[in-house]
Amino acid sequence: MDYHIPLTITYIFLFIVSLCFFQAKLISPSVIFSCSFSAMLILSLISKEILDISVNWITFSVFSVAGLIFFFTELVVFLFFHGIRISASQRLSGVSFVPFEYSKQFRIFWIFVLIISIGFTFLSIYASGGGGSFLHRMQTYKNMLTYSPDKVKFRFALNQIRKIALALAVIYNYVLIYNVTVLRRNAHQYFDYIFSQILFVILMFFGAGARQEVVELIVNAALIYIALHIRKSEFYKIRRMIWRMIPAIALAMPIFTYTATWAGRRNIKRKVIEYISKYVCGGLYAFNAHTNEPMRTEYWGQSSFANVYSFLRKFGLAENVPDIAYHEFDRYGNTVTMFGRWYEDFGSAGVFIMTFLVALFFSIFFYRFIAFSAPHSSPSHHLARIMYCKLLLALVWAGYDDRIRPLFAFHTLVVLILISISYTICASSRLQRLKRKIGTIMIREEVTIS
Repeated sequence: MDYHIPLTITYIFLFIVSLCFFQAKLISPSVIFSCSFSAMLILSLISKEILDISVNWITFSVFSVAGLIFFFTELVVFLFFHGIRISASQRLSGVSFVPFEYSKQFRIFWIFVLIISIGFTFLSIYASGGGGSFLHRMQTYKNMLTYSPDKVKFRFALNQIRKIALALAVIYNYVLIYNVTVLRRNAHQYFDYIFSQILFVILMFFGAGARQEVVELIVNAALIYIALHIRKSEFYKIRRMIWRMIPAIALAMPIFTYTATWAGRRNIKRKVIEYISKYVCGGLYAFNAHTNEPMRTEYWGQSSFANVYSFLRKFGLAENVPDIAYHEFDRYGNTVTMFGRWYEDFGSAGVFIMTFLVALFFSIFFYRFIAFSAPHSSPSHHLARIMYCKLLLALVWAGYDDRIRPLFAFHTLVVLILISISYTICASSRLQRLKRKIGTIMIREEVTIS
């Protein structure tokens, strides 16, 4: 029996129930998690004949039970924090309304760094060989990045710059959205921020062949917008944004499909729905295909914690553990949904335990720092909001692949540290402006009194 339709109905039901129970907070962990799986399952149903996917009983039961575990874990956390929450009015005390901004000198310097980095990226692409057209060189460059990274010119320097660029792109998203939508400042004042984001897109698209980084930057902006307008009184703004995103998503699908060749993928003819379906729904096919082979790996957590083992190997602590951070899964690449690697390592019980732990982490994070926090919060809450919207991308892709695994990577740790440092620099500039503002007010008061 094919359980494809029952599984889809289950996750749509979980999505609706999550919206109702968690007061329509669209970035609560359960809402994002169930939405991700619902979207993937609906798309896989639409493309069922193309993908040749059927869902067996094991896949249905594992996915359904894990979904329920995720929901009830958040429900318990929600009930706990709902009883002890601090009102928004209390958190507003002592909070300034000064905008976040980097100094003009820093912004100009960063634009200069990005332009230079893009220049060296194109030099690296042409140095990779391949000859012929630029598209052919991009394919050669992408293959070298994947299979022979040591042969890529300027690889180390450009990798470090891309880490800094990613951290700053996340902060720039927050600066733009907070200042323009919350403080209602003129968007034209932030042209250099927008220009920097465009340069970041170019750098990541060509330098890493990474369209997904570009998509994640846009999704991150949407998550930040929702986080800043999460109060019930501002839900109409979120609803308006969602309606505007629908045509944008429809336009983004063919753009994503037809830019594959420019990002270094093979130059083949692609149909939009077929390509997007294979890209997004391949994890369901892979999981279903391997349900007869649970616990396939040789070492404990070899697949789920591949990045941890990779880090340990650098210090000679796990030399006997083969690297399976990237491996092929049958027909549609190496995606396995959020549950795939856990099932591969630990079977059904491991999926349920890991789901509980992930749901617990995101739920505590959300209800401690985000759900009941006003937009004009303390500096620590601003940083927590930025971090949450960055980490939440792992749940945005839950129906597609296991993005919890990369959170244990050294690369991710470095990016999160860089985000903290970048935010601290920005917040320090904000504090200096606030001091100047207070000083000006005090001088005016003294003049008035005299």
